[in-house]
Amino acid sequence: MAGTPEFLHLYQPDLSGVIRGKSLILKPGHSTREVRLGWIPSNALITCFGDLTPAPVPEIGDVLMVPAQEQIIELEVAPDAPVTRLLPGRVVTLSDEPWVSCPRSVLEQAIQELEELGLRLVVGLEQEFYLLDSPRTALNAYTLDSLFEEEPFLIDYARLLDQAGVRLKSLHAENGAAQYEVTLGRNSPMEAADQLTLIRLVADLLAQRKERRLSFSPIVDPGKVGSGLHVHFSLQGTDGSPRNCDPSGKPSAQASSFLQGILGHIEAVLAFSSPSVISAMRYRPPRWTAYFNNFAEQDRKAAIRMTRIGEGPESTHFEFRTADATANPYLMLAAVIRAGMLGLKEQGPPLVSLPTHQVEQDPSTGVRRLPETLAASLDALEADASFRAGFSKEFLHTYLLNKRHEITLTESMSEMELLQRYSSQF
Repeated sequence: MAGTPEFLHLYQPDLSGVIRGKSLILKPGHSTREVRLGWIPSNALITCFGDLTPAPVPEIGDVLMVPAQEQIIELEVAPDAPVTRLLPGRVVTLSDEPWVSCPRSVLEQAIQELEELGLRLVVGLEQEFYLLDSPRTALNAYTLDSLFEEEPFLIDYARLLDQAGVRLKSLHAENGAAQYEVTLGRNSPMEAADQLTLIRLVADLLAQRKERRLSFSPIVDPGKVGSGLHVHFSLQGTDGSPRNCDPSGKPSAQASSFLQGILGHIEAVLAFSSPSVISAMRYRPPRWTAYFNNFAEQDRKAAIRMTRIGEGPESTHFEFRTADATANPYLMLAAVIRAGMLGLKEQGPPLVSLPTHQVEQDPSTGVRRLPETLAASLDALEADASFRAGFSKEFLHTYLLNKRHEITLTESMSEMELLQRYSSQF
């Protein structure tokens, strides 16, 4: 209808992993370059439950949320519904400098420093989720029946992801009852983080319009399979030359050092990649996921595995398996890159493949158990001086305050209440 107001929604996942934003009325002829929305620095202290972390004078200060791109994303959820217009945002100071607690800027800086070393990452992502209101209770792992049951919803989801410009590779039934997985094509780290954010945002929008309930939370029920975020990546030269493997097919010297950096600092990396109170529940037997900071070929219980079933000239690549949807994707990828750069600097001995079953049988391998609580990951982050040096002190101070207050808020919750609260937020 002519003259009907049109909303434009700027959004960004915050330090807690929740996608937040602001909306404005989009006027005819209004350029996205002119969009500048007031934001509050203390918003970085909002936990995933919505509570504000206690801090002195949280009301002081001003920053701005501005578009991170010019092209508006337009989604037509249904023929009779208004078009939803979205723009990813970034937060800047009043003088248009990157704000230290803007996750996008944290990743940009890590990417730039890796490129200064003559390297870059290419990233493909896999994200699992549950349809919580599905009538299915029995496992029907990987069957087409599982997909057919929810095909109308999943087709709409795929259609909207395509409208959003997401490079959707597949959308299929997973191992859990009413569990599905979205997989993305290869992107730069920034594009991967942008698209991972859209995967969640579009799913939430569709679920609201169709009155469905879904969740990307790492654990939705103690009796159900967990939902992970799997980060497939290749190391390249800035000229695009492959750097994953040597002529024998083993990890190249550069890749070996990069992977050792991630594994050597993984306790601190987990503070960004699996940063909820319930995240560590996925890293306990008998769940089919990582338990140790090990590297192994074709081992889906390794923290990083090497797989040879990719596409194109880099069919052999690596998969980081210790992440979930409670992570801010920009901070998660920044942490992986920064840990990898430390490995390049430290240049340890050649990487050894240690399958998880071997580590379990022989604890003398020197491989370490992954942290079993968020508090342990945060302690590791604070204790890892070399890794911590890659981030601004102000950003880390804010992040740690946020996550430690999240722990405080959960101390009186039962396990089921914990799972329900996270499932409703993610």
